[in-house]
Amino acid sequence: MLQVKVNRGNLFKQYLLWLDPLLELTKVEREVLGALLALHYHHRAYDPTVLNDLLFSYETMEAIRKKLKMTEKVFNGAIDRLKERKYITEEGISKQFTNYPKDGDFKVQVKFVIDNG
Repeated sequence: MLQVKVNRGNLFKQYLLWLDPLLELTKVEREVLGALLALHYHHRAYDPTVLNDLLFSYETMEAIRKKLKMTEKVFNGAIDRLKERKYITEEGISKQFTNYPKDGDFKVQVKFVIDNG
């Protein structure tokens, strides 16, 4: 197994970069989603409703935007595209990204199945 060493600050950015051939995110979308995932992961023990209210509050979104040094237009455009692709839904971040491993090791496994049709 190939191991990639990352620090907590760039875990999700690197994780999304590895998944990019499947996700097809722009750099901006990857940075925004990575920042949201980092916050979500850090506060994952919260009640899901409270967590989503916190995560998607104006204050949190503004803090993320400023940390990423993005204009409001660029940031909001990325959020809109993530919503269009259903990576962000009314319930929060898509479950495909928030089903965290219990052991803290994030693994990407790919199984190729030959289509005989």
